[in-house]
Amino acid sequence: MLLKILLRGVKTVKACFSEAPDIADILLTDGVVTAVEKQVKPTDDMVVIDCNGLTAGSALVDLHVHLRDPGFTHKEDVLSGTAAAALGGYCAVAAMPNTNPVLDTPERLKAAIERYKQGWVQVLPIGAITLEQRGHTVTDMQGMAEAGAFAVSDDGRGIVADEVARQGMEKAKQAGLLTIVHCEEIQDPLGVICQGATAEKLGLHGIAVSSEANMVKRDTELALACGSRLHVAHVSARESIDHIRLAKQKAAQNGVQITAETCPHYFTFTHEDVPALGTNGKMKPPLMTQDDCKAVIEALREGILDVISTDHAPHSEEEKAVGLEKAPFGILGLQTAFAASYTKLVKEKGFTIDMLFEQMSLTPAKIAGMGDLRILCGKKANLMLFDEKEFVFEKSMIVSKSCNSPFVGKCLCGRVRYVFVDGQLKVAQGKLVENEE
Repeated sequence: MLLKILLRGVKTVKACFSEAPDIADILLTDGVVTAVEKQVKPTDDMVVIDCNGLTAGSALVDLHVHLRDPGFTHKEDVLSGTAAAALGGYCAVAAMPNTNPVLDTPERLKAAIERYKQGWVQVLPIGAITLEQRGHTVTDMQGMAEAGAFAVSDDGRGIVADEVARQGMEKAKQAGLLTIVHCEEIQDPLGVICQGATAEKLGLHGIAVSSEANMVKRDTELALACGSRLHVAHVSARESIDHIRLAKQKAAQNGVQITAETCPHYFTFTHEDVPALGTNGKMKPPLMTQDDCKAVIEALREGILDVISTDHAPHSEEEKAVGLEKAPFGILGLQTAFAASYTKLVKEKGFTIDMLFEQMSLTPAKIAGMGDLRILCGKKANLMLFDEKEFVFEKSMIVSKSCNSPFVGKCLCGRVRYVFVDGQLKVAQGKLVENEE
């Protein structure tokens, strides 16, 4: 018997549909979208969900997540990380390879892909650029492409040697893989937060803006020279944005694809928030200045930054409880990214909801090779529904194994209520729906 689910009275995000009324009924038949109409007459064989007050858009895609599996499963694993993703409105996340062991061979990548199959959402595999992410020897990228990778990255570490970075991009291009770069020069190995008044006040070593910007400049120039597809991870600074803007202008002339992302914490917080956030304000690149924060928002508005990712980086409470100087870099992001972005960009900064879904769903899906993620009749449903009500994000809501989120206790808007992944209902009324298998 066919399972029919009728979502009644949904407000639609126009960018996520080919054509749809402002308020629509959406009918799913065995997970396939079969009607998007002003009114669908319910029948006895339908499960009807009243969606009054809810908005529907394409489910989200995150190009930058650390699932910590294998090797660091005390922090996170595939099941807990993808559960957080589902609750955050995602249908797919891309898993970085800085695990233990590093995913630097086709065999290790294949083993990881098998683990990914147990996830609540699709996991897109990323292989390493260099062996053990040491920045010396480029990996077998053709083999990893054949194993199922869509991209390579040494995220967590910048590749310092120019020649190795160039070889990596060239081999990635030959294998048809996207190169995702972590842009960081280690100018001060003791650096904790960005250089400036807060670092001085706290007596901490600072991280210079040029640590990111210099490598953004180098990597975009290498991509232009090699003709490689490049994606710049977690952009935080105005100077970096200026380099990306110039590189994109040149790329448009010769057909090279250069894209870039930022994360919600870079347009929500600054280094001035670090004393209040504590170790949940410590990440790489670090939180920057008010001017950098403003530049990130304007770059998203302008389209210089294409994507909002999370850089979801779980660490245990014990690891984060040792003070700013010694605590590891990184924060959670999957459960709060949509609400944080909706609150700051749409509610406060006047972004349209269509822009937000382009940056968090449609564009990252295209970059990842997933194709058109719009909600179209005849396709399996990858969609999420949210409300606009204010809520306080509480620690008790976290389903990750770790709880290192700077958004705990913050008032946000845009809570995810329902999520369908490849036609399957994964979240209902804001709670996970157990798989029936």
